[in-house]
Amino acid sequence: MSRTFGWLAPLSEAERAAVVFSEPGELLADGDHYLDATSPKRGVVLSMEGEKVPVGGVYIRQSNTAADLWTRLQQAGFGKL
Repeated sequence: MSRTFGWLAPLSEAERAAVVFSEPGELLADGDHYLDATSPKRGVVLSMEGEKVPVGGVYIRQSNTAADLWTRLQQAGFGKL
């Protein structure tokens, strides 16, 4: 599913295309980290056992993201790019 979030605009087109979004209802791995694409200024959040992406939520999971892109996503989320 194609998603557009204004805070991702500073990333290159290739970086934006590489972002994998976790949709509502998707089970998160215990101990994985994620960014809430709908509210990136919350920062990186640790997922707990049995946690799922909530209705209306869109997460970006660290485990699905290359290390360099993960760093850039965090910077973009805080308006540092």
